[in-house]
Amino acid sequence: MVMTMHRLSAGAGYQYLLKHTASGDCDRTSASPLTAYYTDSGNPPGRWLGAGLAGVADGAGLAVGTTITEPAMANLFGAGRDPVTGAALGRAYPVFTPVAERIGAKVAELPDAMTTEARAAAVETITRVELARPHSGAVAGFDLTFTPPKSVSTLWAVADDATGRAVLAAHRAAVDDALGFVERSALFTRIGTGGCEQRPTRGVLAAAFDHWDSRAGDPNLHSHVVIANKVQGVDGRWLSVDSRALHHAVVTVSEVYDDLFADHLAARLPVAWGWRHRGPRRSPGFELDGVDDDLMREFSTRTTQIDQAMTGAVATFYATHGRGPNRIEVTRLRQQVTRATRPDEHVHPLRDLLATWRARATARTGKTPEELTAAVLTASRTSAITAAQVPASVIAHLAEHTTGQVMTRRSTWTRWNVLAEAARTTRGLRTATAADRITLLDRVADAVLAGCVSLEPPELFTVPGEYQRPDGTSVFARPGEARYTHTQVLEAETRLLGAAEDTAAPVAHAAEAVTRRPVARTDGRTVRLASDQVDAVMAIATSGRRVDVLVGPAGTGKTTTLAALKTVWERTHGRGMVLGLAPSSTAAAELADGLGIGCENTAKWLHESTGPGATLRAAYLQRLTVERTQARGASGLGRLRTIDTAINTLRTESARWAMRP
Repeated sequence: MVMTMHRLSAGAGYQYLLKHTASGDCDRTSASPLTAYYTDSGNPPGRWLGAGLAGVADGAGLAVGTTITEPAMANLFGAGRDPVTGAALGRAYPVFTPVAERIGAKVAELPDAMTTEARAAAVETITRVELARPHSGAVAGFDLTFTPPKSVSTLWAVADDATGRAVLAAHRAAVDDALGFVERSALFTRIGTGGCEQRPTRGVLAAAFDHWDSRAGDPNLHSHVVIANKVQGVDGRWLSVDSRALHHAVVTVSEVYDDLFADHLAARLPVAWGWRHRGPRRSPGFELDGVDDDLMREFSTRTTQIDQAMTGAVATFYATHGRGPNRIEVTRLRQQVTRATRPDEHVHPLRDLLATWRARATARTGKTPEELTAAVLTASRTSAITAAQVPASVIAHLAEHTTGQVMTRRSTWTRWNVLAEAARTTRGLRTATAADRITLLDRVADAVLAGCVSLEPPELFTVPGEYQRPDGTSVFARPGEARYTHTQVLEAETRLLGAAEDTAAPVAHAAEAVTRRPVARTDGRTVRLASDQVDAVMAIATSGRRVDVLVGPAGTGKTTTLAALKTVWERTHGRGMVLGLAPSSTAAAELADGLGIGCENTAKWLHESTGPGATLRAAYLQRLTVERTQARGASGLGRLRTIDTAINTLRTESARWAMRP
């Protein structure tokens, strides 16, 4: 499950909205009306959503769920006008000259007497300068795309009509509730000097479009909800959305939608949920029990295409940077590959799609659609709870787990970060209503933040009533964006600072002589260190500090520098005296490949060297020693060899992990 958000520009952005969202990425001539597309494709017409609809049509309002027409879209998203009357909603969108037009105008001003070579050089300079300038553009809206998990789209594709309608109803209800959460928690406008005052609004103007399939023709139930960049303040004025507040809330809204959808589907169908592993560097997926992974792969043609393209992209990254991409870089690579491999999309009526999907499912599994559906709808209906039924002890337990997860991801965090993690933590619980879900998340977040340390400066004065929101908070404060940390983080930072100030650690000798020689990399290449790399190795090898930090952007040769540092250190202190530690097992394996040394997951190493694992290891070693004596007395030669091997391994690892350079 995922929700993404993309900014929609005014003018050309409306055309994008019309083609890619309202018309499902399909080519449609201007003479072909939007209603004809809906009829031909079987996709439902778009519908208006949001509490802000009450303020349009000169205050007469527009009912939620009203069908969207093309002129209404042109008014609101194309020109920032009332979708019903066409009247201006506040200020018109600013107009910016496109880059191509700026370049053309400057080229036209060049003297006619210039030589061909001089003109070409001038055009090149103008182009370079104009492209380097910031590209300003008016924002017409924000496209939020809500997508349930693949197992849900799979069930919807093969199930009978009644089950399919229940799945769609649950999805739409979750979208509506998630949008309501946005309106109550993350929808603001800004006024005052430099937009210093963050004020509440009357709600969103949003256009929602449901889509059935992916570009590869696989079932992919999802909805685009385009929030207009026009909101009405409580005083009735039409203003712009505070996009910064919306961006801060995106991840949380995505996680809340996931919880709400699971609640709504469980209320309509007897289904059960479970977590499934999705491979290294990817978070586990929350999927419906009974939907086979093999069937989901059948309906994941687009994912397979992207995965295949990623193989080449990752290989190129390795060749360029000398290491594998981290989690963030993998996400960016995947986004690039997704755009680069995007196929054309074609319109197919829903009835034809459903027939094709059911035939593919039967061919893949050998089961009828009825059998596949029955495998999912076998669980008894899950009992939903209210927020009030969750005792304080359970809230405390959930808060403890949430705190731990937040600290593994970041050193400082906001309430939005905590709410997102709380949503993941509580996903296995089913709540009775959307209000119960939000209340539960707020209770967990309150408990988490009560145990955190605020990093915000204290309020110096209380603002008067005119500068307070309805809930009493100051309009100069930004809800959910105050930063926190934890005493454990501060204590760890204190230890690191202390280690950096401790200069009694061993040093390496003859560092400069070693760094001037070629460095043999594990990939077979021999390279010479650049001057900054030499300086880094010299500084670390001879500093005497317990902790040194080497910082550099991706691709700047940090791994090569560390390989040289390893060589320098082993020349002084002997082979095997360098141990690599990394935050994950995958990162440890990559570091080991890059340096040619043993590397460990940091948490595992701490557990087994100084934590509870060390005690267990000592106890196990003692037990093996006793068993060895018994085996010798019983003349069990094979058993004796096995025990000796285990003892030697334990002693070697203990000595290695106990190293304190």
